[in-house]
Amino acid sequence: MDFATFVHVLDKHSRLEKCQQDIVDAFKAHDPSGHGAVPASELRHILTQFGDKMTSAEGTSVSLYCTLFSLQGC
Repeated sequence: MDFATFVHVLDKHSRLEKCQQDIVDAFKAHDPSGHGAVPASELRHILTQFGDKMTSAEGTSVSLYCTLFSLQGC
């Protein structure tokens, strides 16, 4: 699953469930420093262990993409 697909699925799901604040709260709970960032290893763990679990390869792909995205200053 590429990042664009992940975002599309997340957007579609959040619109159906009206759970945007729940998603924000869940990510805040995994932000150890309180600086608005979740470590890539923690994101990979969340994506592969909870809810509709991604495969290890999918979780790694998403976390790597997010890491590269953040390194670009976006």
